[in-house]
Amino acid sequence: MSLEERQLTLREREREREREMEERRQARLLGERKLEKEMMLEEIRLELEERKLEQERMLKEKEIEWKESPANKLKLWGDALRNAVSRMPVEPMDIVSWF
Repeated sequence: MSLEERQLTLREREREREREMEERRQARLLGERKLEKEMMLEEIRLELEERKLEQERMLKEKEIEWKESPANKLKLWGDALRNAVSRMPVEPMDIVSWF
């Protein structure tokens, strides 16, 4: 009986080792999957940041282009003159002093 008991004990130990090895393998696989997901999320985050920076750059370029456009400069100078020069009065006597 003792030989059989030893064999059973050895088999149980072998099964336990196999179970532990399988658990370790599963844990390693889960760790690898988690790492892959984190890497994918990081790549997505970086791509979104790049897109955001590209959009900001394009907006700044458009803003600079608008500021340097003749239409904007004409409007700017027109607004400045409109606020600097008083309106011509409608009363004939006031027109003389306006000139």
